[in-house]
Amino acid sequence: AVRARRMSPARHEAAALRGYLERHFLPSHPALSLSDLSPAAAAADPARSEEGIRAMLRWFKEAFPYERGTCASCGASAGYRGTVRASRRERGRLAARAELWRCGECSSWLRFARYNSVPQILRDRRGRCGEYTNAMLQLVLALGWRARWVV
Repeated sequence: AVRARRMSPARHEAAALRGYLERHFLPSHPALSLSDLSPAAAAADPARSEEGIRAMLRWFKEAFPYERGTCASCGASAGYRGTVRASRRERGRLAARAELWRCGECSSWLRFARYNSVPQILRDRRGRCGEYTNAMLQLVLALGWRARWVV
């Protein structure tokens, strides 16, 4: 069965997310404005709106790299070792669990906290499908689009 979860940001959260896009996305796209990314703009000029949304998706893909378990010490690939409870600090930032990774080259241990907090994901710019789906969904909702997360 398919489950759908609707998660709309509160008004102040939506304003903060739009502010994030103004500070981080729009400076590299001076020909665009937030209003160009809205549903109203899509109704008025679908081609321009689609161009703006595609630019935002490209920016997101470049600005938020997919976490692949790369060692922070030497850059080699690390191997997944399991999942543990998030540390007190990680739980304070709304992570429920953390993954442990071990580098095969330098034997360093790495932690990858799995955050559910969109502000934390946007600050860290580390994640995979779950984190980035959550972040992009909230950004799109903040722009006024109707969207939902279907699992």
